[in-house]
Amino acid sequence: MCDVLSDTQKCPIIVQTDSLSGKEMLARSKIEDEQNKDCNPEIFEKPDSSSAVSSHLLEKLSTGILSFYVDDMKKTSSSLAELTRNQNIVIETLEQENVRVTDALKSCPLDEMKRAMKLQQQKQKEALQKELQRDREIERDKQLAPKIATKFTQGKQI
Repeated sequence: MCDVLSDTQKCPIIVQTDSLSGKEMLARSKIEDEQNKDCNPEIFEKPDSSSAVSSHLLEKLSTGILSFYVDDMKKTSSSLAELTRNQNIVIETLEQENVRVTDALKSCPLDEMKRAMKLQQQKQKEALQKELQRDREIERDKQLAPKIATKFTQGKQI
């Protein structure tokens, strides 16, 4: 990684605070702020050669900070790329299914099929009723047909 510790010892703004207490650190930072008020560049300014922090140190610090997040960002980027690919596959599949359903509905309209099925059922019902009516008429004709009476004489038919 970078050698930040050796560079921080040289920098007048960054001070080691191991030996200082909280109150001392606060007092010291206030004093330094007042002393360096005119020397410190604004946050929005671009650091130049006259700034208290060297560009080399600034580059090392920013590289060090970014190195903490690079691996996570790479993982996130690859996960997002995979998610995008999967979403595109799902979208293409849905579009294909929509085309299939649309074609199926166009080729075989349901309303016409329902009407044809009802018509067929009605015709079958009428045919069954006609068949039953014909069977009843045949049975009625059999019952109305004249029966020949035969005489029985002593158990023999004449």
